Amino acid sequence: MKAIEVIGDEGPAGRIRLSEVLRLGEGTTRTLIKRLKAIGLIKISKLGIELSPSGRKVLNELRLKIVRSASVSKNPLTVGTYNFGILIRDSAHKVRYGVEQRDAAIKIGANGATVLIFKDGRLSAPALSNNIMRDWPKVAKQILEVFYPRENDVIVIGGADTKDKAEDGASAAAWTLLEDD
Repeated sequence: MKAIEVIGDEGPAGRIRLSEVLRLGEGTTRTLIKRLKAIGLIKISKLGIELSPSGRKVLNELRLKIVRSASVSKNPLTVGTYNFGILIRDSAHKVRYGVEQRDAAIKIGANGATVLIFKDGRLSAPALSNNIMRDWPKVAKQILEVFYPRENDVIVIGGADTKDKAEDGASAAAWTLLEDD
């Protein structure tokens, strides 16, 4: 997801620049580039790596679904010293228990992820609380003021010991809700 955003925003990007921005080794970056090319999301020229028409379409769809992201203060619902949230539009139907999102965050090196759903005018967290506004009003107020969710939106908050890992965890958790779109 981040690679597609970087390539789309920076135009033709070089492999070294991509490696730096994604905080990946050059070998891992080469593998990522091969995979993106194999599925037709990028094209490579003398100028660098660019999004293909399919890649541009994916980027546009990402921007329609992921409309807000921000740091989140440590609170009773978060799992890290640093926390980063991403709002995913109209994805509540894809969340079962939030375990899939937590596991995706952990696999990438975060401590975990908290999943919040805005439905029926309420903020809830699967298996934790069906009404965050009632159970943690200050936390709910902060989250609502930062993310402005709409009906059926999901907010995933990745938590970790570093800012980068918190953001990576949130991105990995968000990606589980974007697959199959």
